[in-house]
Amino acid sequence: MKLLYTFVFLVGMTPLLFGQLTKGGSIIDLNGSFGYETQKRGTPDETVYEGWEHLLAFRYLHLVTDHWAVGGTIGGYRGFGVNVGPLAPEVRYYFNPESESINWFAIADAIFTFQSDLFFEQLNIGAGANLFLSPNVALEGRLNARFPNDDRGSLFNDPWFNISTGLMFYLSQEDRKSWKSAQPVMEKGAWMLGAVASDIQLNINDFRNTAGIQVGPSIGYFLSDYFVAGIGLDLGFSHIVFNKDSGPVFPESTFNTFNAGANIFSRYYLGAEGARLQPFLHGQIGVAHNRFKAKQGELDGVVTHTWVTTDLGVGANLFIAPGLALEGSFNYATTDWPKGILSLSDFQETPSTDISRFTFELGFQVFLGKGWRSGE
Repeated sequence: MKLLYTFVFLVGMTPLLFGQLTKGGSIIDLNGSFGYETQKRGTPDETVYEGWEHLLAFRYLHLVTDHWAVGGTIGGYRGFGVNVGPLAPEVRYYFNPESESINWFAIADAIFTFQSDLFFEQLNIGAGANLFLSPNVALEGRLNARFPNDDRGSLFNDPWFNISTGLMFYLSQEDRKSWKSAQPVMEKGAWMLGAVASDIQLNINDFRNTAGIQVGPSIGYFLSDYFVAGIGLDLGFSHIVFNKDSGPVFPESTFNTFNAGANIFSRYYLGAEGARLQPFLHGQIGVAHNRFKAKQGELDGVVTHTWVTTDLGVGANLFIAPGLALEGSFNYATTDWPKGILSLSDFQETPSTDISRFTFELGFQVFLGKGWRSGE
């Protein structure tokens, strides 16, 4: 529940005076990763997988009135022999866009995937709120009902319910006109806000009950001008129960998974004072633990793993609004995956695996000035 505490802390500390969504504004997001992964296992090392992977998702919503925003997400994923392209049209209605505190909304979107043909994947309906931390960045909380198209008859036979949080990026018409004059925010005492994503899920149907929570906050602090250090957490738990009607694969089975991880990171910026383009050097090291427990018939087993990850990179931030920057970075990451279980039926053990990845990543980075709580 670390992320919930972070959310409550930020809500309590902010003056809540950054709102006001207006006609012509834009809600945007971008996530991209392009890389080459190699997995080596055993002694001597045997390459068990290598190949290119890419993930790209661009989201754009346009406020056609003060209340209505329409748009969607388009993107694609390719890796491990899978090639999928998502398309997700979206519409949301803001009940109080003029509010300077919290902006409440209702939302509906549909997800389509396409390989050789376009396929309707699921329908999402929900409601939520935006709490602005700065004029261009808001915390977003949502309550969703997801209806997957799983060929079981009616679309509404198997609903999933989840509560999620994340960041929302907003550009007004004035921001889009003046983006070339945006100033960097990276003085001593400022904050760099990374992922604040969380997800709580619940699904109950005729053959399977699922519940789970996943949180992953990341935050950095500028110890001096242009130098930031911080910490990230990754915590999760899932509980899945298959009943006697679930079929021959998982008859009357229970699976519990717990994961916990933490990393520390630092970043040093090399750009000129006041420049919109700010190159940086980046380093990160982390440790993670996973515990998997399965009960299936007479089988009752527990598997635990602990591993270390490292990440080195170079990149740059291009500020497009005060406190909001487009980020691109080249990274080299390694994971030392320990010995694991290949099959729960006979508990065969696999050798340890070394994973290395070269990637180019795209996204947005959030900066909060040292006076952000007072609106400076």
